[in-house]
Amino acid sequence: MTSPAGDAGVDRPRRRYYTQLWFWVIVAIAAGIVFGLVAPDTAKEAKWLAEAFIQVIQAITGPVIFVTVVIGIASIGSLAKAGGLAVKALTYFFVMTVIALALGLLAGNIIAPGSGFDG
Repeated sequence: MTSPAGDAGVDRPRRRYYTQLWFWVIVAIAAGIVFGLVAPDTAKEAKWLAEAFIQVIQAITGPVIFVTVVIGIASIGSLAKAGGLAVKALTYFFVMTVIALALGLLAGNIIAPGSGFDG
């Protein structure tokens, strides 16, 4: 007899690639590159679109992290396990934040994005 976890992938059909988020992110990146190459003046005027995207990402990030942590803690059941999970989660977020900041600083200092533009 097989376990339910072993049967989980058998009955479920594969999702088509164009229904997945990563596919549309790649399409959007390619469209942005093409837009910048084909119409650079219009692309510069569309700066508001990039700023709006950044604001949406900033607005969504906090609630997503909060809901993820709350659901994780609620599904544990035991208060002792929840305390251990909270410490692990805070440690994980702290370490990942430090790594992301370090990579961002390295990329900013090495690549110096925007150094050739006069604005």
